[in-house]
Amino acid sequence: MDNLGKKLKEARKRKNITQEELAKRIGISKHAIAKYEQGQREPNLKILTSIIDELEMDFWEVAQDANLEIEAAPPYEEGIKFGDEVYEKAMKKLDGMFKEKDIKYLDKEEMLKKVLCENRDLGVNRRLISMCHREYCKRFGVKNNGVISFDSYTYFDDFKREFYDELVRALLFTVELKMKEAEDRIKKY
Repeated sequence: MDNLGKKLKEARKRKNITQEELAKRIGISKHAIAKYEQGQREPNLKILTSIIDELEMDFWEVAQDANLEIEAAPPYEEGIKFGDEVYEKAMKKLDGMFKEKDIKYLDKEEMLKKVLCENRDLGVNRRLISMCHREYCKRFGVKNNGVISFDSYTYFDDFKREFYDELVRALLFTVELKMKEAEDRIKKY
């Protein structure tokens, strides 16, 4: 918890805002912010998410230091199916990479990025283009007529990089959770 408090405090100072300003923005007391930063209290998931959003922090980086029980959101059927497909295909590709003699990507995160970015058969790029175009139209008030404009391509590059980073984090987090779950089951026997 001390590490979480340090991260929150450092992020707040980087944004040049006081504990009082942060507290006011997210609707809690200055005293609560101080307690979180000192490691004397733990914010619940809703408050932590508000702090992370306000300080523009990376949720996955912060979540590993928090003692949180994260409950999955109600499933979005198409998203779950897509995620499962990508996960299965990515794991098969990774298995193949481990068998290669000249493996250059030793870090799991680098390997997943390589697999996700370079393998068209995962279907990530096609769906990303569609998602990105819809988001671009929504954010910039452009009518979505199905034609992808030049502007959305430049926007897409940033979105794609961010999406791949988030997808890799989610996959790694899922793998870690599954490993922990397996270890817990083994310990019971």
